[in-house]
Amino acid sequence: MTAPPAVAQPLSSYGGHAAELFDDTIEPSAVGFEIGGGGLSAAQALTERTQSADCVVLARVVTVTSLPDPAGRSWQVGLHTLANLAGPRPRSGDFTLSVAASDPAAGILRAVEARLVGVTFVVLLRDFASGSGERGGSATHFHVVRDSREQLDAIHAAAVLGEVR
Repeated sequence: MTAPPAVAQPLSSYGGHAAELFDDTIEPSAVGFEIGGGGLSAAQALTERTQSADCVVLARVVTVTSLPDPAGRSWQVGLHTLANLAGPRPRSGDFTLSVAASDPAAGILRAVEARLVGVTFVVLLRDFASGSGERGGSATHFHVVRDSREQLDAIHAAAVLGEVR
């Protein structure tokens, strides 16, 4: 007996609390900078991100491409999925994060882009609706954290907790 096909859930629009969680940021600690501050507590935010992500993956940076942009420089960060950690929509193979000059991750990329190739990160991804009507599409937003035992344990715990709820 085969399972019925999954019904595609409509994508939510990007804004509000979801935009705070999937804020197109690479956390400074992910690249070795220790900077305090922030709104949500790190543990609470990681739990919420994990439970609302389409997928959470461990990924290695394969390429970082800087592109000219009218607003400054933008980047395409090519990653390769090493493992799916959580989320209902696993991702395999290669994928790309697009970072505009105005995105929060732009500052980190300006500072360390040449050193990112080969580095592994935990990437939390969620697709949101973009456009409207029949021509509406989707846009992937992200949050990147360091690949550490503490982060991986917290993500696993959040995923298990989310399944129980």
